[in-house]
Amino acid sequence: MTARARPRDGRRVQAGALIVAAVLAAPAPSAALGSAGVLVGDAARTRLRFDPALLASFGVALDPPVEQLDLDAIAPSGFVVRAAGRDFEGIVSGGVRHAGGFTLRRHGRSVAVAGFEIRAGAEARVLEIVDAHGHRIFTGGQMHFDYDPRSGRVRLSEVDLRATPELAARLGAPALAGIVLGRLELEAAARPLEGAGEKVAGGCTDPVWEGAVDVRLIDLFGVQQVARDSGAVAVTLATELESGGTADVPWRRKFGGPFPPYDNDQHPYLVWALYRIAPLSPAPGAPTAIEMLGQSALKHAFFATNADCFCQGDQILWAPLGGGTHDTVPCTDVYGTGSNNDPNALGPRDELEAHSGLWTSSGSFFDQDSDGVCDWDRTAGPDTNGDDCDELGFSGPFDRRLAVLESDLATADATYAIDAWYVVRGDVDIFDTMGWRQVAPALVDEIWTFPLETGLAEGSPLEAWVPSAAPPAGSSHEHVDTGVGHLSLAARATDLGDGSFHYEYALANHDFDRKVKSFRVPLPPGAIVSNAAFRDLDGSAGSDWTITIGSGAVVFEAPGPIDATALDWGTLFNFRFDADAAPAAGSVDLGAHEETPTLLVPAPAITPGGALGAALFFDDFESGAAARWSAAAP
Repeated sequence: MTARARPRDGRRVQAGALIVAAVLAAPAPSAALGSAGVLVGDAARTRLRFDPALLASFGVALDPPVEQLDLDAIAPSGFVVRAAGRDFEGIVSGGVRHAGGFTLRRHGRSVAVAGFEIRAGAEARVLEIVDAHGHRIFTGGQMHFDYDPRSGRVRLSEVDLRATPELAARLGAPALAGIVLGRLELEAAARPLEGAGEKVAGGCTDPVWEGAVDVRLIDLFGVQQVARDSGAVAVTLATELESGGTADVPWRRKFGGPFPPYDNDQHPYLVWALYRIAPLSPAPGAPTAIEMLGQSALKHAFFATNADCFCQGDQILWAPLGGGTHDTVPCTDVYGTGSNNDPNALGPRDELEAHSGLWTSSGSFFDQDSDGVCDWDRTAGPDTNGDDCDELGFSGPFDRRLAVLESDLATADATYAIDAWYVVRGDVDIFDTMGWRQVAPALVDEIWTFPLETGLAEGSPLEAWVPSAAPPAGSSHEHVDTGVGHLSLAARATDLGDGSFHYEYALANHDFDRKVKSFRVPLPPGAIVSNAAFRDLDGSAGSDWTITIGSGAVVFEAPGPIDATALDWGTLFNFRFDADAAPAAGSVDLGAHEETPTLLVPAPAITPGGALGAALFFDDFESGAAARWSAAAP
C-alpha cells in the first residue's frame, strides 16, 4: 500500500480559521487574503539552533562558533500568516529583517549571512532565509505553529533549515542542497487587524477517549546524514502521520504531568531503521537476504500539529469523528529531520514496553534520580519543547542514533530501505503505523546522501524481500500475533544446483516484549545440513547465537546474558543454512524469553521437506490466547 503524495517542503500546520500578521509594522494584507482575521505585532525574536558536530560532519563551521543565535527583528518589517477556512496556509507575504548574523565556512569558502530576512517562500508553508543581498540561504519547513489569542503571541518552532542549492554551490558542495543544517524558532506579539474577521468558533475542545485508536504513518522523507566518523555514518529522517479511528490520542510531553485518559504523560514514540537486501555472494543466482544495518533510539513525541483539519496544534491528536467539536477529516502531524535528531527527545528503546506503549519517566534515562524532573533542565532561557529537557547533548557522534558502517552502504547489487514506526498505545493496527521507502545511499562531496527511490509502502521492509500478499515459489512471509505482541517471519529457499537448497530466514520482532531467545527449524529424517550461520545487529561474536544441528532440527539459541542477546522488539535477526531437502510449507518454533515455563510460539514458514515444528496451532492465532499454545521447551 502506498500513501498519497504530498508536497515535501510545504508541511501542513494549523491555526484555525485565522490570519496572522507578524511582526512589527506588518505590510497591508493583500486582497487575496479574504476576510478572515489578521493579526500584527512587535517584539519579534528569532532563535537559530545549530549543532557544531552536525555541521562538522559536512565539513562546515559556524562563525561565531555557538550552538544558538538569538537575534532581534528590526523595524519596519513584518509578514502575514494566513489560515483560510480550515487549513493554515502559511506565510503568504512580507518578511522579517534581523540585525546581526553569522558566517558559514567550508574548505576555504565562506558565506556571510548578515542582516538576513525571513520571508515567505515559493510555497505557502515554506519560509526562506535570505541574506542582505537577497541570496537564498535556507528554506524552512516542517514547522510547528502556535497562536495564543489570550496572550497575543505567535510562535513558529521546530522549523528545519535546509540548505538551498545556492548555498551549497557557494560552499563548494552541491550535495548539501536539501540537507538540514539547523532549526529555527520565531516568537512575536500579535493582535487582530482592523476589519479582520472573527476566528471560527468550536473545533476540537472535548476529547473522546472511548473507541478505537488508529494512527497511520503517511510519509517518511528528509533522510540524511547527521554524523560521520571512523568509518560509520548516523542517519535520521522526517515523518508525517494522520489520525484515524474513533478515539482521540494523548500526545503529552514527557514530565508534562498526569492527564486523561491514563493519568500519566502518555505520548507516542518513533523509531526508525535501515536495511539492506543483497546477494550473500557474488556468484550468479546467489541467495539474497534482508539484513538490518542499524536502528535509532526511541524518539519521544511531544506535540501534535493537527494540520489539515479544524484543530489547533495541541497535546492531543484529534480523530476525524465529525459532529460536536471534531472535524470530519483526519488531522496530520509532522516531525522534521532536526526534531528527530534532537538529543533531548531521544532515549533508550529498552525503557519502553512496546506492546502496551507504557513508559515511566521516574528512573528513566531522563530522570535517573527519580525526582520527577528531567536531569537536564535548562536553568536559564526558554524551554524548546515544553518538557524541561534542554541541556542533554550527545555523548558521541553515534549516541542514541541510527549508526551504519560505511562499508555496508557500498555493497554491490544491493538495494536499501529505511523504515519508520510510531508506537502508539492501544493502536488497533500496528502495521499502518509503520512504513518504508527504498533509498539509494551515495557518497558525494564527502557527504552521504540518501535519495528516495520509491513512495511510502505500508508495513515492514520485509515486504521488499518477500511480499506477504503473494510470496514467490519457495518463499513465505507470515505475521504472527501472539496476543502479547507481533512478529513477522519471512523465508526464502534457493536451489543451489547441486541437490541442496539455501534456507534464509528473517525474523522481525515488532512489539513482542518477552523477546525471542531460540529459533528452531525442524528437519525431515536423514537431512544433511551445512553452512549454518546467524546474524544480529551488533557485529560482536560474543553475542552470536549458538547453533546446534541435530537429527531432527537446526536450533539457534541466544547465549547468556539472554536478556541482552535475545531478539528484542523493533529488531530483525537472520538465520541461515544449507540442506539437501527441497522446501515445502511447514512451521518453525520461536522460544520466548521472560516466560515460565518457556513458551514455544509456532510460526508458519517454508522448511526443508515441509517439516513441522513442535509447537501446535490450536486456533490459527485467531483468539490471541497464548495460554492455548504449546509450552514445551525447545
